[in-house]
Amino acid sequence: MAQKLDALTRILEVVSFDAMIVFARTKTMTVELEEKLSARGFSAAAINGDIAQNQRERIINNYKKGKIDILIATDVAARGLDVQRISHVVNYDIPQDAETYVHRIGRTGRAGREGEAILFVSNRERRMLSNIERVTRQKIAPIELPTAKIINAKRIETFKNNISDTINNQSLEVFEKLVTEFQADNPELESIKVAAALAFIAQGKEPLLISDKPQSFGRTQKQGEEKTISTEASPLKDNPQIPMLRYRVDVGNSNSVKPGNILGAVANEADIDSEFIGSIQIFDNFSTVDLPDEMPKEVLDMLQKTVVCGKRLNMSALTDKNNKATVGGSNADSGDGRKFGRKKFSKDRNRKGGNSNRRRQGDGDERNNRRNKKPKFSR
Repeated sequence: MAQKLDALTRILEVVSFDAMIVFARTKTMTVELEEKLSARGFSAAAINGDIAQNQRERIINNYKKGKIDILIATDVAARGLDVQRISHVVNYDIPQDAETYVHRIGRTGRAGREGEAILFVSNRERRMLSNIERVTRQKIAPIELPTAKIINAKRIETFKNNISDTINNQSLEVFEKLVTEFQADNPELESIKVAAALAFIAQGKEPLLISDKPQSFGRTQKQGEEKTISTEASPLKDNPQIPMLRYRVDVGNSNSVKPGNILGAVANEADIDSEFIGSIQIFDNFSTVDLPDEMPKEVLDMLQKTVVCGKRLNMSALTDKNNKATVGGSNADSGDGRKFGRKKFSKDRNRKGGNSNRRRQGDGDERNNRRNKKPKFSR
């Protein structure tokens, strides 16, 4: 949440808006956002299904009058909301469907006024983004977040304006007297030093100026970082004697694929027990799966054409020429094949009667002699 909140804060500091509505997916998130934004000096309030009707009406009334600038709401709580001063809609959490998105952004630009909608999208949500663009028949252009230089320039401008406004509109006699007494007690201090110290006290613990720090994704990876993936397959936990080979498939985090998707596709198409499918790792631009080295060519050809998450696997052996993965857009998932889809797949799974009984008996023999166990592929 920290990176997302930082992005929203940067937008709020730079974008000029009359009133803004921020849509969150859950009640808890609306409350958290209200607390975080209020702590950062923004006039924000949340409405959700847990808020009493009279309190909700009071919040919306203050929102209409301009006493509140940012309203954080769930889709249910925002039903029937009609506030003409809304100039910006922020989809902090992407909606569940395109129709909800249309309803959300319809709350801005009322009565001939200009409006703007902003949508937060993670790599795993790109499919929903495409669906929204298809339904609305409009491409949603990406925007660059305000840099530290832009943020700092805005903060300095606000700082100077606050000084002028305070001098022109506030009664300062008490403070002028105190500062005069302080200077009399400390004649060696210049007035500029005293003023700077007072500004520092007023600023509090939060620094006035910020710096652009690299955004970290996961524990040690940076967004867009290229990582070399080992071509060595990991041995199977229960069958370490079986030679394994690491394969590459052309689906990754950008396709919202999960290890279980790859496991199920390989187990079904190759007709191989899932216990012979090894480690599965998910990266942004591709994934890897460890399979027995003796897999027949015709099975590999079939897996190359298999479609997972709307894209062909194009399975091939992972080599030093194709093992550069992009990481950072989403955390790479990894897993032992045995952790996903515990059901076993075999070409004998539909047999009944005596064959089934013999197989169960054979399973017992195999458990007592795992070292001789080998995978079987359909041909």
